[in-house]
Amino acid sequence: MAESDELIARCLERLRSNDSEVKVDAINKLQAEFAAGVQPTEIEEVIAALKTTLRIPNQHVTTASLSAIAALFPVLIPESEEGAVNSHDATVLRHALSAFLSAGGILDRLGDN
Repeated sequence: MAESDELIARCLERLRSNDSEVKVDAINKLQAEFAAGVQPTEIEEVIAALKTTLRIPNQHVTTASLSAIAALFPVLIPESEEGAVNSHDATVLRHALSAFLSAGGILDRLGDN
């Protein structure tokens, strides 16, 4: 699991680059980690980074971001045997929804031509 955390941290660092291709590559690697079921330990940083990438006026970065966000939501709330959601998980989900659904988020980007 530490290896996945290191990869996610490196990807978050690469998202600070000015090069769009570097950002797309980092986002695609994040998406692959989320699709594999890896839950990031620094979830707030991941949410903030992906929210920022949604606002970049580059269609390739935006499209990659939307795909990564779609892969992120299933790993935000880990499955429990009882099916109950604890208060921390609910807070993380609330934070993610408010970050991505606010102005400049997913809904605005889906309406872009």
